[in-house]
Amino acid sequence: MADTAAESESLIPSNQPRAPPAESKLSAIVAVILCFGVGAFLAFIAGSNWDVVCDQDLKWYLMINGSTLALTALVFLALTLSASLYGMTATIITIGLLLTYLITGAVGLSYYTQSDDCADISPSLAKWTLASLVGYAISCGLLLSTGVGNFGGATFAVFGNLITALFVWIAGLFNGVSHAMADEPDSTKADKPPPRSIGKEFTLVVTHGAFMWFFLYLVWEAFLERKNECDGQLHRYLMVLGIYAAFLTYVDFLFEKFAGAGRRKMLEPFFPYLWVFNGILYFAWSLYGTVETFGSSTCHSTSKNVFHLSLLLSILFLFVSGMVVLGLLVMLGDYLCTGRVKVIMVIEGDISVKRDE
Repeated sequence: MADTAAESESLIPSNQPRAPPAESKLSAIVAVILCFGVGAFLAFIAGSNWDVVCDQDLKWYLMINGSTLALTALVFLALTLSASLYGMTATIITIGLLLTYLITGAVGLSYYTQSDDCADISPSLAKWTLASLVGYAISCGLLLSTGVGNFGGATFAVFGNLITALFVWIAGLFNGVSHAMADEPDSTKADKPPPRSIGKEFTLVVTHGAFMWFFLYLVWEAFLERKNECDGQLHRYLMVLGIYAAFLTYVDFLFEKFAGAGRRKMLEPFFPYLWVFNGILYFAWSLYGTVETFGSSTCHSTSKNVFHLSLLLSILFLFVSGMVVLGLLVMLGDYLCTGRVKVIMVIEGDISVKRDE
């Protein structure tokens, strides 16, 4: 049966495009839904403020930008579901949508910076224009990192040397990580990033860009209301969380984009320690933010946006903590029901009886 499958596999030309596996389709569809939802929402904001007249045409920017995002999502959805659509036409459409997004973003940035009264006449229009421009800046940064990184590892040699020097300095604690970062993989030629289709590249940029946008939005709101007096340290909570999380998201993007198979294999044993370390940091800092949020009595009136964001993150932290506790209780119940505790008690009892004898 396996030989038959192998023979049928060999009958397929090597240059024939193949449909991505189910798991990559699922992640791509999630990215498509996110991109389409953001685009449709921006177009809705522009349409609901179409009668607003201010000194800059922010509504036109939001409408074109949102429509471009929605159309891009539909195009990549089609590319994800059908491998037969890949080709020169798909490449031309992709480049056209990318250029449209970049050009409209630059025009929108010019409109927003030159506007004097749009923020007063239509706060929602100005606010979501700024939000879309933040996403535009993040997308440009990720695309720039992709383009620069494609020129080779020498571009990031300075960062690699700094990271290597850092791990060498603390080699007593992270000796294995130091070797994984400094040593060359067994096969340098084979140590290349895994190949990705257009759909996977789209998913990578959209998901990481969305997370970076959210974390930087936390920092931005805390910065805007930094002068508003509040009896809780909510501004500090949001700024530290947003900066650290955005940094981790960007590092993960670079790793997923440029790390070769050999480097991934060398670093894989240290991932559990990284998850545990970041999990402890998240628990400690979120517990601090939750205490400050629910212990505040004036932040809800003096720093409304900061308080609402802190409350949202606190509720999310309590939900995650509750799910973890529930999982531990289920594991404990399963452990007790299997009779392992009884066996241990019997063994200990036998040992104590023999010692008494």
